[in-house]
Amino acid sequence: MIEADFDSITIRSVPGQQEPYPPLVDVVANQTTMRLESVHGTMIGYYISEGLGEINVPGFHMHFLSQDLSYGGHVLDVEFSDVRVYMDPIRTCSVLVADSVIT
Repeated sequence: MIEADFDSITIRSVPGQQEPYPPLVDVVANQTTMRLESVHGTMIGYYISEGLGEINVPGFHMHFLSQDLSYGGHVLDVEFSDVRVYMDPIRTCSVLVADSVIT
């Protein structure tokens, strides 16, 4: 978790969805991207190693929420100062796979 004064942060978000839920590819087609400046907030996320590349995209996956709860989304780009970093290493990972394909 990173708490910081963000000089700038670019995030993307999708509108809320209703049942029956559309495919993710359709949802992402309606995403919005915004660049915020001089905002305080929190980034949370995780790092996926190359060895887990079969189940998720390797690298950092971060999300942001502004302190006033007005903005949030998936982080695309960030510049920050006055930062506090909190880490919790995870040494094991269990993956549950469905018995059938969900369509």
